[in-house]
Amino acid sequence: MAQAHTISTLKETFGFPFRSPDWQGRFLVGSALLILSFVIPILPAIFVYGYVLEIMRQAIEGRPLSLPAWEDWGRFWTDGWRVFLVGLVFVAPGVALLCGGTALYFAGSLSLPFLESSSGEATAFALTFFLLSFTIFFVSLFAGSLLAVLGTIPFPFAAAHLTAQNSLSAALRPGEWWPALRKSKAEYFIAWVIVFGLFGIAYLATVLAYYSLVLCCLVPVLAAPLGFYAALVAGALFGETYREATAAPAGRRQVARKKA
Repeated sequence: MAQAHTISTLKETFGFPFRSPDWQGRFLVGSALLILSFVIPILPAIFVYGYVLEIMRQAIEGRPLSLPAWEDWGRFWTDGWRVFLVGLVFVAPGVALLCGGTALYFAGSLSLPFLESSSGEATAFALTFFLLSFTIFFVSLFAGSLLAVLGTIPFPFAAAHLTAQNSLSAALRPGEWWPALRKSKAEYFIAWVIVFGLFGIAYLATVLAYYSLVLCCLVPVLAAPLGFYAALVAGALFGETYREATAAPAGRRQVARKKA
């Protein structure tokens, strides 16, 4: 398998947002949508998810990476919802565990007023229930967070399969894409390290701005373009990894051409 992340390809991937035609306006629209998502949750970001999926589609199909014009809003909306729903499915077990533990802890907290005003048996039951709910809450906090993180690891590859097949259900059929992910686990790990580093830098810059007396009010304005850039690079990197992982070997391609 060809190496997906060489120095030359990484330079192209990191720089393509700033070499695209009319990139300033297109980058500004994506950043503005993310800024708007600080006011209106989720909905503006859905368009950004669909836009990033278009970048992933370019990488999967081997086309030159370029910021597309903000014209096909319907497609961005549809693709954005599809990848958003798939993401929810992948983190659903962890989120469900977190919500369940939190709900139980809240119910246990309601028993605290009975500790002083109830009889001995009722007080003992209330204390036991509270301690049990408190313990389960912390266990669910750890286990739920771990499950959510584990769910996000294969999600980009599943999203790439969704993009390649143009089908939401394709992402939910791991038997179709898991073998390719296993074969390219080293390249996929490198892609994740790069993406994690980009988002880490964006997060660090945002935190530093937040604690600055001058820039604290501009945190959304600073975080949005950094996050948008990191998302664009992530879409390209994972798309390239998927393309390399699913490419037929040279021998198989030659056989296919002879049969054709």
